[in-house]
Amino acid sequence: MSAVPPPDRAREREVMRALAAVEDPELPVSIVDLGMVRAVTVRGSRAVVELVPTFLACPALWMVESEVRRSVTALPGVAECEVAWRAGGWSGADVTEAGRRALAGAGLAAPAAGGEVACPFCGSPDVRPASPFGSAVCRSAAYCDRCRTPFEVLKDKRSTGGAAPVSGAPDVPAPVGPPAGGHPAP
Repeated sequence: MSAVPPPDRAREREVMRALAAVEDPELPVSIVDLGMVRAVTVRGSRAVVELVPTFLACPALWMVESEVRRSVTALPGVAECEVAWRAGGWSGADVTEAGRRALAGAGLAAPAAGGEVACPFCGSPDVRPASPFGSAVCRSAAYCDRCRTPFEVLKDKRSTGGAAPVSGAPDVPAPVGPPAGGHPAP
């Protein structure tokens, strides 16, 4: 039986720096500033990155996983990267201040710890929901009564209970489009 090497804290910091350059495919912010990275462990030439999705039904999870693996295995001495997805647990409160500024620059808001939302344009808390649906499954539409501007809010889906592993996102996206043979008859 071979001994498991101890965690390499210096290399874990290198992996975190690499992850800080990985942007969410649908949002103009890194997965670190978005609060998706829960843990990084490096033992020998193997890294394990624990992530939590901002929204479990996100169709771009496979892209995040692919980019994490590519970025981490590009580091010297890291030959393998496992991505472990954890169910639930993300909230808008996990977004860093740098992440909030990046989101606001794109006209997006993330709820604070208590669920409060401020307008990304004027900062006013005088906002109201406009629709539970936004331009992506992880967003809803809101309206600022102060500056009279519509904007989108990241949906806050914090679950209760532990962070149990969920199956990994596939390496290849599921096909999207008409069924084989073309469009169904009207």
